[in-house]
Amino acid sequence: MPYVHSMVRESRQEGWRQEGRDEGQLEGRRQMLAEVLASRFGALPEPVRLQLQAASHEQLSRWASRALVAPTLAELTGA
Repeated sequence: MPYVHSMVRESRQEGWRQEGRDEGQLEGRRQMLAEVLASRFGALPEPVRLQLQAASHEQLSRWASRALVAPTLAELTGA
């Protein structure tokens, strides 16, 4: 039985590692998009920074694809 417990423990650890990698990638995307937006529109207002922190991977992708062509920050984020 100890072998089964070891397999379960290793599986859980790998799941946690993957979650950590996913969160790290998401945070990197948030930071990169914040830098692009700040470069394009100036200092980001607090509501936009909060939106970036709460944004999903899909939302960040949508904003990133429009970041260079959106006429205003408000039009891009709705804030």
